Amino acid sequence: MLAEIIGPDLLIIFVLLLVPALGIGVAVDVANKPQWAFERSAQNKTLWIVLPLVGIFLCGILTVVAAIIWFASVRPKVVSAASGETPTASQPQWVRDPYGRHELRYFDGSRWTAQVSDNGVTSVDDVNQPG
Repeated sequence: MLAEIIGPDLLIIFVLLLVPALGIGVAVDVANKPQWAFERSAQNKTLWIVLPLVGIFLCGILTVVAAIIWFASVRPKVVSAASGETPTASQPQWVRDPYGRHELRYFDGSRWTAQVSDNGVTSVDDVNQPG
């Protein structure tokens, strides 16, 4: 149907330009997210950078599928993790530092505290001070 409107040659050129642009767009979007957000959301940043780029050279369909999965499923999880949202449970607990400045930060059940931990060593880091 689209091929009848614009012609088969233009359709092929359009697809050949769209697939690399989509793959590069996904890789750039992934690269702009912090590593700790991927760790917090149990995702692999390197995978989501490499997959759409390799897909450009191996098979354009792989790039399109990777882009759909990234934007529909994985990206919302990473963005949520990067936003520093409070844990779903309101119980006091040590949680991965939503500010990305330390390994863990203590959530007292209603707010993030200045108590932090790196490799089991606790210290104080006021979230209102520059890191």
